[in-house]
Amino acid sequence: MELVRTCGVYGETTVFVENNYLRDRLVQWPVAVVATETYRIVGEPRLTEDLGFLDRKILSNAFDAVIRRDDDIDALWLALKDYEVERRWDVVPPLGFYDEGKVVFRWSSFPTLVSSKAEGERVWQLSRRAERDANLRREVKRRNREANAGELVCESCDFRDSLDSMFDAHHRIPLEAGYRVSRPDDLAVLCPTCHRWAHSKADDKLAPVPVEELARCFKARTRSHQN
Repeated sequence: MELVRTCGVYGETTVFVENNYLRDRLVQWPVAVVATETYRIVGEPRLTEDLGFLDRKILSNAFDAVIRRDDDIDALWLALKDYEVERRWDVVPPLGFYDEGKVVFRWSSFPTLVSSKAEGERVWQLSRRAERDANLRREVKRRNREANAGELVCESCDFRDSLDSMFDAHHRIPLEAGYRVSRPDDLAVLCPTCHRWAHSKADDKLAPVPVEELARCFKARTRSHQN
């Protein structure tokens, strides 16, 4: 099981899904929504062995807003309440996706924001206008310090220092990608070089290079220099 947060954009499944294999599998569900966040349940508990349910029937129609057994869903949430969840950053919104922050039907394609060449100026204008929460940045750095014996550590290259100004709080999905309420797990602590790398090396300004990919690139470059 995984937890998924969706936005208000919905439309015909065959329009939203490009992969032919997936389109054939999902054709029985004519309407789709765009998922913006995916979380895994740490430990991946099993319904019968770990959560204590007699069988797997509790998940029957759990995804259906028409046929929905609220008592079963409440029991499932109660069984999972003490489990931690972890954001899956390998599952992200479609490239260039722009969240309009409202419920909207899209019959041809999901909303995008062109962010290449001259049109990229619009992206940066949106970024400058977006609200940035100083308390959120402080909380992200506080958590980083707590996990690293009082020092700040770049989540890409492992550079360490005790000075706060040596690090940036990087939005994994840029604020200019549209409406949302940011939380600490939306940000990563990066040194300025890795922060610049994440944005400058990206193919689309709305989709920075993932922090995990930055870390892999840094380790690969370090190994090549050592050899």
